[in-house]
This record gives sequence, C-alpha cells and structure tokens, in this order.
Amino acid sequence: MNMVIYKVTNNINNKIYVGQKTGDISEYLGSGKLIQRAVKKYGKDNFSFEILETIADSSKLNERETFWIQKLKSYLRKIGYNISNTSFGGDTISRNPDRNIICDKISKSAKKRYHNNKVSILFLEQQGKIADRGVFGEYECSKCLKIVKGKSNYLRYHEDNCGKLIEQVTCPHCNKTGRLTGMILWHFNKCKNNPENII
Repeated sequence: MNMVIYKVTNNINNKIYVGQKTGDISEYLGSGKLIQRAVKKYGKDNFSFEILETIADSSKLNERETFWIQKLKSYLRKIGYNISNTSFGGDTISRNPDRNIICDKISKSAKKRYHNNKVSILFLEQQGKIADRGVFGEYECSKCLKIVKGKSNYLRYHEDNCGKLIEQVTCPHCNKTGRLTGMILWHFNKCKNNPENII
C-alpha cells in the first residue's frame, strides 16, 4: 500500500499544500478546506502534484507530514494552504503564528454582524414593520384597568385593541356570534352562507 507525504503547488500563485495519503494517489489534491477552495477557484489544471517522501511505517505518517509542513512553512497564509502547523486538525487558532490577526478578524466580523443586525431591527422598528421586543413584566391597561402579563409590546397591542378583543359581533350571514377579532380574521370571509362563497 502506498503511503506518501505529498506537496500540491498552485501554478498561478505558487502557494503550496502538504498532505499525506494512503492508497491511490492519482487525481488527489488534498482534503484541507483551503486547498479545496483554491482548487474550486483556480481549477484542477492549475495545480501540480509532487511526492515528497514515501513512508513504510504508517505510525510515522503524521510525524513526517508535520515535519514537511513546518519545513516548507505551508501553514503561513502567504506561502500555503495548510491550516495548522501540524498534521493534526482540531484547534487551528491557539498555536497559529497569525493567531492575533485571526482573532481580530473574528472579533471585527462578529461586532459587524451584531451591529448590522441591531441596526436592521432598529430600522424595522422605526418603520413600524416589527414591534420592539419590549420587557417582560406585568402592566395595567389604561382603558380596562386589566393587568396584562407579558412583554411591554403586548400591552401596546392590548391597549390598541382593548374593547375590540372582547367586543361581540354577529355574522350577518349565519347569525353566529363571536369576538370581533376572531370573527373578522376567521369567519366573515369564510362563512358558508356568504353569497360570495357560494359557487
């Protein structure tokens, strides 16, 4: 069985990827996330494959791959596509030489997403497209003096519809009686006796 440490070179920008492979190595360019993105971007034809070392003992594969990654410095973004400076994946940030840069980018991206989301919600609230989320608690309705439990935006809904929520109406088509809001939403347009609904 073939056990090799190989190097893949991008012929356009000369970046490299070091990996290990056991078995058939034809048409194989690596399984790393960055190398796969690069192959997708530049096309398979723009990469060359080179065997760096053939290994007889499978227990030495990881050790030799780490050696070549570190020797060729393929973990540096300017040089290569390896995410980690070892053959082991997992935590690729803690020991990365560009750790501070990576952490700053993650932090800025998260802050930007948070800010954009907050601005979007604020904009929609101002446009009246969504209600603000309010604060949970007990509130007294100024119209019916009823204690309303829930978020403050529900109190506004309750006050806007106070009286309507409990106001009874009768369907002019079938004489069914119910609350105004429910009858408007669910009954009036769907009443079997409504002449517009009769086929």
